[in-house]
Amino acid sequence: VLIGYSVAHYKLQRKRSFWIIIIGLAAAIGLHGLYDFGLFTATGWGLLSSMILTIVINGSVFVLFAKARRADATRGLGTIGNNLYCRSCGWPNPKHFMFCVQCGKRT
Repeated sequence: VLIGYSVAHYKLQRKRSFWIIIIGLAAAIGLHGLYDFGLFTATGWGLLSSMILTIVINGSVFVLFAKARRADATRGLGTIGNNLYCRSCGWPNPKHFMFCVQCGKRT
């Protein structure tokens, strides 16, 4: 999720900095290493830290998803709610027509 989020952030960003992808990759590798280390130590604290890390990361996925959905809606890229873009061809629909003026399909 971290790598995918950083790649999407890189593609949507106006000033493209490749470091965001490197940071996302490093964060994914580091968190996976911490998780594995906690499991391989086989102590109570190690197992507990791995479980807490799992819960925090899974919660963060939902937070990032909600943030991305809000950002898409402000950019007019959302498929739920106002039909600012055609869901079939992606053509802009600023006047919120029921049918796309480009492909003719229902927006």
